[in-house]
Amino acid sequence: MSLRRYQTLAALILAACSVGCTAPVVTITHHFGSAVPIPPHADLRPGVFTLNCPDPLDLSDFIRQTLTDCAVRRPAASTHEPVAPPSPTLAVTVSGTIDVDINEESGSRPVRRRDRETGQLTSVRVPFLVRQISLDADIVVTPADNAPAVTVEIRRSYDSRQDPRVRGDLGLARADNPDTVPASAIVIRELLAECLWDFCDMLQPIDFTVEAALRPSLDGMARAGLKAADKHNLTTAAARFADAHRRRPKDADILYNLAVTTEAIGRLDAAAAHYADVLKLKKQKDPQAKAALTRVRRVTARRKQLTRRPH
Repeated sequence: MSLRRYQTLAALILAACSVGCTAPVVTITHHFGSAVPIPPHADLRPGVFTLNCPDPLDLSDFIRQTLTDCAVRRPAASTHEPVAPPSPTLAVTVSGTIDVDINEESGSRPVRRRDRETGQLTSVRVPFLVRQISLDADIVVTPADNAPAVTVEIRRSYDSRQDPRVRGDLGLARADNPDTVPASAIVIRELLAECLWDFCDMLQPIDFTVEAALRPSLDGMARAGLKAADKHNLTTAAARFADAHRRRPKDADILYNLAVTTEAIGRLDAAAAHYADVLKLKKQKDPQAKAALTRVRRVTARRKQLTRRPH
């Protein structure tokens, strides 16, 4: 082969690679509805909470304010869901029962201390206090449209020996010093706040995002799919990859690109089938396709779980 023909061939190869040997990265976002099935436009209204606690506490205002803050934080609607026609606001009452159990161990115990004057170790008795509190919150969500009520069970516990406030900034102080153990009322409010905010988080829709790099190809139709994906036209890209796959059914890279773009546009069943076919072509030796298939199956299972309305 002459030098000129060699240079021409090399130029053609480089030109082809400039089009087909690079591929864009597709951002795939999976949207999940809230764990507690409440419409985004629902009017969250605090109801009656029953507190069963050894210490007499009035937490009604605290609960009402926390739930009000939660209602303000909720999104008006999800950008991933189709826009529904205007409908009357659904009132949802949030009530429940809060059971508090307090266990305390107190008294005095001997400790060894060094006498500052003599330098000798002496035994003295000091008071001690260990406070353990468990809080069980059964939060009942009752829609006003006669839909079944939903009960959310949240549990929180506290042990003063694990509280950094008791051990001090350096963690070297006594873990049972009565002077530094917070009062039961303070701890109960903190545990209840954790439960209520966990409940509020269950009302938020969840987005799971992953980035998947497409695979380069020299096939003309597949290159058209890569160009469309680079411009974020994923529906068009999936159609071009489907055309390319029909022409080259044994090309695992084209099929992988079809699977990625199909997943990105929300056709999870088809995407799972494509990923599985890629693994068949690669004899199960494609880690990216294997991870993607696992991801799609988990997303599908999670969505089915969330769509089952608990009773």
